[in-house]
Amino acid sequence: MLPYEHLIVGVIFTVILFFINPSIGFLGALLIVLSTVLVDIDHYIFYAIKKRDLSLINAYKWYQSNRVKTHHLSKKEKSKIYFGFHFLHGIEIFAIIYLLYAYINPIFLYIMMGYSLHFFADLLVEAVWCGRTDKISVIYSLLRGRKLKFVDNI
Repeated sequence: MLPYEHLIVGVIFTVILFFINPSIGFLGALLIVLSTVLVDIDHYIFYAIKKRDLSLINAYKWYQSNRVKTHHLSKKEKSKIYFGFHFLHGIEIFAIIYLLYAYINPIFLYIMMGYSLHFFADLLVEAVWCGRTDKISVIYSLLRGRKLKFVDNI
């Protein structure tokens, strides 16, 4: 999903949650929305390192061109393509956020909620679009990516 799509889903979810449980407050609602969107910062970091370019606009254009380039491919063909290492997308990060919530500060509950929303939305889209769920684990994604053809090389 694109960041603006995560933002829309995050805002809708947070508004509904806020009406059900207003005790989350403004800070909790803000943390949920921000953590729903900001997880994708790892896409920008991947681009910046891979392309040695800090331009956010160029990163967005690169990801968009990859979407266009692969849109017509079948699920089977897409499943053979490596789209990049996104270190904030995986169950390991969820576990870290949960531990921060459980042992450090309850405020991480809101971050965990936003992260979960982002995580499951990405898994759903990835499963439907590519027929795979690499983002289930950072480690799995890293190891599997070594066996795939990088999107720039198609």
